[in-house]
Amino acid sequence: MKINLEKIKNLRKINLFSMLFSWMAEHILFSCLIFFFLALLISFLIFIKCYFVAKSIESEKLNANFILKEDIYNKILKTWQEQDKKIKEAENKQYTDPFENKIPQTATKD
Repeated sequence: MKINLEKIKNLRKINLFSMLFSWMAEHILFSCLIFFFLALLISFLIFIKCYFVAKSIESEKLNANFILKEDIYNKILKTWQEQDKKIKEAENKQYTDPFENKIPQTATKD
């Protein structure tokens, strides 16, 4: 009679998993805490990785050459100056009161 060692190894694996799951079922609070901290650790590692990738990309963008197109800059500067001029003119302009003569005068007793 031949003994198949693979079946015995598979039975040991199944027995190990069943013991693990039964322990998790008996100690549900500890199981939840372990899974919670495991998820927290994994999310922290992902966050750190994304943070450093974003920092490296940002530093590469800052090191890129900055090209200023003077004609576009002059157009924008001109529109800003025109808007400032219009705002200053509007602040200094004196408007007449449209209700000045339309309010009825009440008689005062002397």
